[in-house]
Amino acid sequence: MNIGIIPVISEERNIFFKVDIKLIKFLKFCFGKKIKIVILNERKKYKLDLIISSGGNDLTIFNNNKQNKLRNILDHFYIRSAIKNKIPYLGICFGAQKIANYFKSKIKKTNLHTKCSHKIKILNVNKIILRKSYHNFKITKLSKSLINLGVALNDSSCEFFKHKHKSIYGLMWHPEREYKFSNIEKKIFLKVL
Repeated sequence: MNIGIIPVISEERNIFFKVDIKLIKFLKFCFGKKIKIVILNERKKYKLDLIISSGGNDLTIFNNNKQNKLRNILDHFYIRSAIKNKIPYLGICFGAQKIANYFKSKIKKTNLHTKCSHKIKILNVNKIILRKSYHNFKITKLSKSLINLGVALNDSSCEFFKHKHKSIYGLMWHPEREYKFSNIEKKIFLKVL
C-alpha cells in the first residue's frame, strides 16, 4: 500500500519539510509494516492508495506567511488530485481544516482546543472519547457537502467529518500523539479505504 503524506512546512533558515515519526508508527499500527510512505513535498503525480494531510501549519486566511502559503498550495493540489483520481484522502488537524475550508465550511479561532484534552462524541456510534487537541482553530459549521461524525462536547465544534459522496475524511485531533494507539482511530483510518 502506497501512502502519501503532505508534510508540515517549517522555516528557520530555509524552508524544510517534516513528518512526525509518530504518524508513520501509527500508520504501521493501522495498515501493517509493509506500507510505503511517500512524502508529498512538491506538486507531482504519484500512484497512491491513500493521501494524508498531516497536522501543522495554518490556513492562509489566518496566517499568510511563506510556509503556510506553500503548505496550502500543496494541500489544494492533492485534494483536487484525490477527487479527480478517486484516491481516499484523510486530513488530520490542519488537514481537516484545509478540507473544511476547501468545501467552504466555517472556521474560527479558538483557545479551547490548544494543548488540552476534551471529550468528543462520535455520533454514528454514540460513543464519547477523551482526546488531546493541538489546534488554534475550530470548525463551527460544515458545508452541505460534508457530514458531521463527531463533535467536541465543550463547544459543539466539529471534530470529525466526511464528504457525502467521496472517500474524504477530516479528523481534528492527532491519533498519532496519543500515549497508546487506539482501535477507534484504527477503524476510522481503515474505513477511509
